[in-house]
Parts: sequence; structure tokens; C-alpha cells
Amino acid sequence: MGTLGVETGVATIRFGRSTRSIKTFALVSETLRVMVWDQGATLVAVELEDGTNLVQAPAIGDDLAATDRGYRGSTIGRYANRIANARFSLGETDYCLDANDGPHTLHGGEIGFDQVLWRAEPLKRTDSVGVRFSVRSPDGDQRFPGNLDAAVTYWLTASNELEFEYEAVCDAPTVVAMTNHAYWNLAGQGTITDHILQVNADRFVDMDELNSPTEVRSVAGTRFDFRLPRRLSGPDFGNGYDHCLVLEPSGPAAVLMHGPSGRQMTIETDQPGLQIYTANRLEPRHCGVALEAQALPDSPNRPDFPSVVLRPGEIYRQVTRHHLNL
Repeated sequence: MGTLGVETGVATIRFGRSTRSIKTFALVSETLRVMVWDQGATLVAVELEDGTNLVQAPAIGDDLAATDRGYRGSTIGRYANRIANARFSLGETDYCLDANDGPHTLHGGEIGFDQVLWRAEPLKRTDSVGVRFSVRSPDGDQRFPGNLDAAVTYWLTASNELEFEYEAVCDAPTVVAMTNHAYWNLAGQGTITDHILQVNADRFVDMDELNSPTEVRSVAGTRFDFRLPRRLSGPDFGNGYDHCLVLEPSGPAAVLMHGPSGRQMTIETDQPGLQIYTANRLEPRHCGVALEAQALPDSPNRPDFPSVVLRPGEIYRQVTRHHLNL
């Protein structure tokens, strides 16, 4: 590959009935090439020297406005995961959002952060290279209150660490919870049913048949017990996972392993939850696993969950690191 650096380019993508000109950036180290786009502040590729791509990502020919887009690699906001019944209250004010997932608001609404073009700025530190993407979400965007200035920076280090660093500020009280929606496949092809996952979580958020959070339960005796390494296949796998595990405050959040290649990824985060989604509705099915470090689902309506309220003068910050052992 080469020494640490940033390569820039342009491309044209399909977006519904139109096309968009986008900026592309490649973060390059001795062993990795990480491709990101300004469209959706999207992680497109994590490539090894032999061309193996460890994420299942969009391609130039894809329609990135398609309703079955799967949020592949995109930055998610304003609010990652579901807000139940597309409504929440802040103080004395009730906010009714657009429902785009049955009765719920999912991943920020129909035109979430994955659907917009972000401003981009290449960056370099002593031990890493990166790209900072920023966007303004205006007051009323998808019916969320307040102007929100959001940013995400992708960093790649010489020691194969990929870091997502998020920030946001607002001019009126609002709710914020961002994440990245990459689908990891350490084999670079096929499905993730030969992958093994371990998650540092004693509890999970249970849901009803409409995917509304109901209660926080112990993982003991359930198929959500990933405290010891668990294969992403077998009788307990069922139709796959789309559930949030409540992370313990100390230690790595998760470890994803692929035995045949020996590749392993360790995730560290300051977020309270890890959404596990095994690409149940993508084609091919189970082509990757999204490990979304984020706030707990429906937190705006759950005073028992960590707060996601952001107020003027405050700064929303979160960091998630992926340590790749190749």
C-alpha cells in the first residue's frame, strides 16, 4: 500500500432519477486502504493488500436513494435506531416525526444523514490520516427541533486502527445519537455464518412484534448471550439479529472473529449500546454484520435510559475504535 496518506478523487453516482458528483477519499497505510465518500459520509471499503474488502458496501453503480439501500456504511443521524411511534417530548413540547419504519422513525427519518452530501476536509496527524465530514441539519429537518451542526471524522492509524469520531452542536434543545452502519465481513465474501462474535454485555433491550423496546433483560439463557464467543449461525441464529445489547462500562465492547482467515476485529466505544444487525433484509442475506455502537433505542422516550438530549452550549461527542488484527 504505502506510507500514511490521503488520496482524493471524484465519481458520479446514481441517486434516484438523477446523478450526483461525489468526492472520494482513500486513507492509505502500509497494509490497509480505507475508502470513504462525502455522500452520506460513507465508509465504502476497508481493503487489504490483496484487494479483499472487509465491509459490504455500496458500489458506484448502485442507486443510493433506493428504499432498500440498507444504509451500507453510511453515517446515521440525527438519531440512530428507532424512536417509537415517531414521537417524543422535550419539556412541555411534543414532537411528531415522520414514520419510515412501520409506526416508528428509523435512523433519522426518510431523508437521514445517509442521504445527504457532507462537506469534506482531509486531515493528518503524526500517527494517523483522516477525513472530517460535516453537515448542517436545519431546524425542522425530518421534524427534529433546532439547527444541528454535525461532524464525523474517520481516522486510520499505522497500527490498523480505524476510528470514528463524532461531534455535534445545536442552537435549541434536541436529541442526537449517531453511528456508522458498516456491514463487516472479515472473509471479504460470502456470508458471516462462519464468523464468531463476542460482546461485553450482560443485558439486552427486548422488543415487541413492532420493534418497540419493551424492557431490559438479562442475556443469560437467551440467544443474545454473547459473553462467550458465539457463532453467527446454528439453531439459535434463527432469522438473524436486529437487537441492541447493553454494554458493560469497562473493557472492549465486542470482538468479531473469522476462523478460516484468522482475521479479528476488536471494537472499543464510549457508547452504552451495540446494535447487532446481521443483514437480514439485504441481498445476499447475511452478507455482513453491522455492529453499531450507539445510544439505546427509543431513548428520547425512556427516562430510564442514558439521556440523548443535547442543549445549546453543549457538545455531543462519541468515539468508536476498530482494532484490526489481520
